[in-house]
Amino acid sequence: MTGVQTCALPISPVLAGIGVLSVVLGFALAPIVSGYLAGFFVLSDRPYEIGDRIEVLDTDPPIKGYIEDVAMRFTRIKTIENNVLTVPNSNMLEKVLVNYSRQDTRTRLELPIGISYDSDLDKAIDVIEAVAKKTEDVLLRGDISIGGVGYRLGPKVMVEGYGESSIDLILRVWIKDPFHMKRIKSHIYMTVFKEFKKNGISIPYPHRDIFIKEKK
Repeated sequence: MTGVQTCALPISPVLAGIGVLSVVLGFALAPIVSGYLAGFFVLSDRPYEIGDRIEVLDTDPPIKGYIEDVAMRFTRIKTIENNVLTVPNSNMLEKVLVNYSRQDTRTRLELPIGISYDSDLDKAIDVIEAVAKKTEDVLLRGDISIGGVGYRLGPKVMVEGYGESSIDLILRVWIKDPFHMKRIKSHIYMTVFKEFKKNGISIPYPHRDIFIKEKK
């Protein structure tokens, strides 16, 4: 006859240990699980594909580049500065993203320009529009429909209002490629500045008159 002895162990410490271990594992695995779930949504919804030109807006500065790779846990972006960014898919799903490869790439660019009150307003408008029309990659003709509203693509200057020291104008131009936006803005501003000087149009700057009251 064989006797079997049983040893009773306290259950509460064991259950407590399992509970603590579960919590620790939960915290440790949460980012991994979240990453794989995000990857599943990216691969199934396909908001972008390899080779697409994208811009991530809600970053400082915005990220512009091309999709190099889309994996289960991350997306690789090659920026226009020739850097490669590895971004978790969970982050990509939370960002506001523009995919220029999936839409009409024509983009409207707005440039505020101020002139002094004693400058010739009509001449200033003519100068600005002439500069814009001669700028590379600025669209000069055609139409575009956005939300059922049609827009002409040629450069147009409008008066925005009256500032403290300037008449506030705004130049609206449509460009072919949003990735060239900074270059086009820089060229227009530089050329307008030079043409204003030639035509006697001044760009004002804020100034203050200070009066000092002397005590008697």
